[in-house]
Amino acid sequence: MKDYDSYYLNDPVSQNSMLVLKDNKKVEYLLLDKDMKLVSKFSPANGLSNTIFDKLTTRIQAEYIGGTAGDGKFYFAYAIIEGTKPAGIFLETVDPVGKTVSNKELFDIPKDEKGIVIFGGYGIFFGITANNDDGEIVLYKLNSSGKTSTKAIKVNIPASSKRKKLSDYLGQPKVFTADEEPGLESATEKEKLFYSPNNISIVVNNSDDPTHILKINTETFASEEKFVDHSALTKDEKGKSYVNSYSFGDNLYSLVLNKKNIRIAIYNSSTGDLLKIHEINENTNMATFAQMPIVEERRGKRTDEKSIDDPKKLIRSLDKGSEAIMMYMDKKNRLVISIGTYDMIPISTGGSSPSYQNVPSTYALNSSSTRAGALYNTTYYTPGKPSYTTYNANYYKSTNFKLLLDPTTLNLVKGAAPNSVVDQIKDYMSTISKKAEAKNQFSVNDKEYFGYYDKEMKTYFIEEIIIRK
Repeated sequence: MKDYDSYYLNDPVSQNSMLVLKDNKKVEYLLLDKDMKLVSKFSPANGLSNTIFDKLTTRIQAEYIGGTAGDGKFYFAYAIIEGTKPAGIFLETVDPVGKTVSNKELFDIPKDEKGIVIFGGYGIFFGITANNDDGEIVLYKLNSSGKTSTKAIKVNIPASSKRKKLSDYLGQPKVFTADEEPGLESATEKEKLFYSPNNISIVVNNSDDPTHILKINTETFASEEKFVDHSALTKDEKGKSYVNSYSFGDNLYSLVLNKKNIRIAIYNSSTGDLLKIHEINENTNMATFAQMPIVEERRGKRTDEKSIDDPKKLIRSLDKGSEAIMMYMDKKNRLVISIGTYDMIPISTGGSSPSYQNVPSTYALNSSSTRAGALYNTTYYTPGKPSYTTYNANYYKSTNFKLLLDPTTLNLVKGAAPNSVVDQIKDYMSTISKKAEAKNQFSVNDKEYFGYYDKEMKTYFIEEIIIRK
């Protein structure tokens, strides 16, 4: 067992948060208001009694995988692992008013389903599995009242795909939520899941084949599929282009990259209509960029940057790494588009646990596993541990630049890109002592916070990260 750890959940309605602080002997449940001020706290009378941690040992571990909250209660989901085998997914309900804690097994998942992704937000928590025999994904939903529901949805794998099993085709997508500025390290993945209130969009890219979009209404479970064709751009270079896409609002933004140019193709994600193309080639004016292209290498606190002043050099440089496109809306209602490559530098030691985690394949479902084991061999997005705050995410090589778009006309606009919130948080994280434990970084009420335990002072601190807009 870890000596110290912390887990975080936010109620999107009240903006209150629950912080769970634990060690090997006791656990404390702290209710915080929207300004991160302590409202109340309690601990079980007998240390870990009645909590999910009561029966944990060096062999039996609990991995926090997310949850939801509503009506004053908080629902924490934990994956329990016994040795190298899954032992169930459990839900711990925390009532800060009644000062009670209760536990139960969460999902009843058949053995023939394979885990895809676990995530939550906006008062809902999801686990998604794939049934390869039936060609369906299965959504397991936990709402803000602690109630569960399940829905199977048919997914069509295109004939051109070399990945014939649905679980292989969907991979383990990275999760992007509508209320967070994303990090470039996650956008390099070709399988992505975009989550906003009442909606899920799963986007799959394979080379320069049509981009596959699966949209799901999380209230009604109504779904629709769309394949966005890029052949108008790649017909003369089929098989020589790379496409990576990002869903934002009603549109799909696709980076179409080859050795001659960089193109951003903007489509209506419902109709597949091509709305706009922006191209960067050897004749592009460098004044086009809202942030000049740079080659960047970061190793913790040390960052080396070199500007690229020639568009031909930019195209060559972008062709040498894992390409990515991502975006968010800034405070001036401009669409900020980040484009580039991102390749992590291997390091031998690490710090905090990542938000996006691949559970080792030894935890995958097998004949002796419990039914809930299907969700172990998957990725999950954990509240309070965004991927860009991890130790590994501060060691990378990247070529990147930014553009500004008018979200209505989709035309390029002049101006300087705002300071990246992600980069500012990374800079802040690099100043944190390696002795800090039980670390969490979270956003509440449009502010950024960092929490950590100081073992010498025996105190848990929560600091606001001052963000320059």
